[in-house]
Amino acid sequence: MAPVPLKKVVDRVSIARYAAASGDFNPLHLDDEHARRHGMPSAIAHGLLTFGWVGQFLTDYCDGDPGRIRSMRVRFLKPVLPGDHIEVHGTITDEASDATTLAIEVARDDDIVASGSAVVSR
Repeated sequence: MAPVPLKKVVDRVSIARYAAASGDFNPLHLDDEHARRHGMPSAIAHGLLTFGWVGQFLTDYCDGDPGRIRSMRVRFLKPVLPGDHIEVHGTITDEASDATTLAIEVARDDDIVASGSAVVSR
């Protein structure tokens, strides 16, 4: 069965909640002026917040059982900004008797912001 894409709108509330949950209050994620001084157009979402959404996508694909995720890896290619509409999607690249391998992409419109792969138990 093909995975159903996960769509998210990146908002400042999600970024602030992630900061509180992780203890990562780096001003690059919370303060637009600080981020601009460091070459960003605004504050940026935590990479691991995006990674968490990949985990949510995979858990959904695994019928709500995160224990079926054997491995997942993501390479962050571009910053994710407040207001971005992102979509996590996957393509099955291999199906063995005990596991499925997926290529993962996180896209903002037609722009890939992260990519990677995952292996899940069948």
